[in-house]
Amino acid sequence: MAAPRNDEERARLYAAAMRLFGEKGYIATSYQDIADACDTSKSVVQHYYPRKEMLLALFLDKHFDWVREMACKLSPPHADIMQTLCMMLFIHFGKLLADEKGSPLIRDLLSFRTFIEGLVMRERDWLIERLPDSFDQRAVGDSLVVALNGAYGLLSIASLEGRSITPEYVMRLAFVPFAMSMGADTQHVEEVIKECSLLQEAR
Repeated sequence: MAAPRNDEERARLYAAAMRLFGEKGYIATSYQDIADACDTSKSVVQHYYPRKEMLLALFLDKHFDWVREMACKLSPPHADIMQTLCMMLFIHFGKLLADEKGSPLIRDLLSFRTFIEGLVMRERDWLIERLPDSFDQRAVGDSLVVALNGAYGLLSIASLEGRSITPEYVMRLAFVPFAMSMGADTQHVEEVIKECSLLQEAR
């Protein structure tokens, strides 16, 4: 019979894992490292998190909760779904770019395709849940997958080449084609990106 799970212990293990991921990276951190940091056994860590990917998924969920909360605070009252998504992506890419050089965890996220796929699916699913019925959900979701994969690919390559890029640059390359697939005209998309950029700078 499995031992009961304790919420405080689960949170303590998660906090230790996040600290180690931030110091060493996700790949280099083992179950044993997390156990040692909490003065417990590897089996205890595995009891709460049977797969290490569960820790990463929880991190991504918390990250996107924060992104959505920030986007709602910064978006103007008249914001539509496209403007809200644009703001979310600005905040998200801004956070990734700001943390990339100093965080082994973020470098791992941008270097491994399976991690990127998790990021993309979470963003796609968020959008599809909120699309009006008049949109082709499959087509819009697929367009966002193409846009996000392109954006993450750019971030990864720029990092490998030692280039610095801005969230606005990423958005102009990735978000404009996606927004146009939703029926937005180029001028409106440019205005949305500019507005999001200014709101980001002001926060």
